[in-house]
Amino acid sequence: MPATTDVRALRQQSEDLEFESKRLKAEARGIFASSDAEKRGLTEDETARLDAIEGRQASIDRNRKSLETEISEAQAAEKAAPARAVVQSVREAVEDDPMRGFKSSSEFYRCVMSAGPTGNRADARLRPLQIGAAPGSDEQQGADNDYGGYWVPRLMASQLLAVTPEMDPTVGRTMDIPMAGARVDLPARVDKDHSASVTGGFTVARRAEAAIIASSRIATEVIALDAKSLAGLAYVTEEILADSVISFAAVINQAAAQAFASKELSEKLNGNGTTQMAGVIGHAATITTTRAGAAAITGAEVLAMRARCWGYGSAIWIANHELLPILAGASLTGSGTNTDFPMFVPGNGTDVPDTLLGRPIFFSEYAEATNTPGDLVLGNWGEYLFGQFEGVTAAESMHIRFDYNERAYRFVKRNDGKPWWTTALTPVKGTATLSPFVILGAGA
Repeated sequence: MPATTDVRALRQQSEDLEFESKRLKAEARGIFASSDAEKRGLTEDETARLDAIEGRQASIDRNRKSLETEISEAQAAEKAAPARAVVQSVREAVEDDPMRGFKSSSEFYRCVMSAGPTGNRADARLRPLQIGAAPGSDEQQGADNDYGGYWVPRLMASQLLAVTPEMDPTVGRTMDIPMAGARVDLPARVDKDHSASVTGGFTVARRAEAAIIASSRIATEVIALDAKSLAGLAYVTEEILADSVISFAAVINQAAAQAFASKELSEKLNGNGTTQMAGVIGHAATITTTRAGAAAITGAEVLAMRARCWGYGSAIWIANHELLPILAGASLTGSGTNTDFPMFVPGNGTDVPDTLLGRPIFFSEYAEATNTPGDLVLGNWGEYLFGQFEGVTAAESMHIRFDYNERAYRFVKRNDGKPWWTTALTPVKGTATLSPFVILGAGA
């Protein structure tokens, strides 16, 4: 493999590590911002996640330093390599070879870039492609398409422009369950009706000294996680892998990681619970509150959602982007004048999050469209089970479509997730049920 290719691949690896490092730093800032917004210390889960982030960052730093050393050594080896033999018959190569003597387009581009502005270091194969000034004109110039620009090959930058998918605000907030097997059964206490017992049936009572103690027992149930396969497959021609200025394999790997994260967030919100993870929208334990109008959300409606949320101190809001101007105008009106209390408080876009009624709110393209149940979701994601059986396993094969001269890249991950509550909670007093997940219904 040529040294230039080695250097390119190493640089791509370094860029991938830098991308991951930025993502981890953003996640850490989010954890601290959430703690500061709630004016509390870090939870055990948050501390554990920060420790994991710190450990991964240290590993990334070591790997990047190692890559920098390898890049320097590869560049030195490239400079020390013997010069390419000069093409003896340039005219003959131009006439007989449509590639003008170059093995690939990427080799041609590298020669053009290394030729310099004056062309003094130009490869001999480039000389018959140079354009001289036309008689009667000032000069030929690449800046003018009609007078030379069309002859100038377009170079491809070694950086891929891409829209990074939005972050998953539930990461680090769910109840992570290690799965040693494809199915894990978790015993749970049936304790969602507090009108008679807050412990699923066990009760205590005052008694006279000689009176018998009334017996009771706890009811339990099983919550199952079944690992489901999430997979992706891509075919890439060997020509692209050989000729691309960018490491196409690295592009596919990065795209796969982003696609998996995107799919998981989508399912956490709206999965069907059979072939997918179970989403909170439409779940049996999720509460749907009413909305009066289709074009507005009032402060009273936001407050009603908060009133039905169990564990609001750990909850976050997720809303469709279209709701931002609507929620910005939501307020509570008190008695007297100048007593409107805004519900939405904007953050600074970095370490201070936007908040709605004191809790962080994340605007996401994965939330449902405006005036659809699920366009505004309030969730305490600590009550959502997320089981990981197998992380992403990647494999490639040149044999599946060998006759097409294509290589196959396969990515597979197995996991499951669901709210572990099977019903909403009936409180000791009152009739309004509570749930860790509350969504706003559609308006008329």
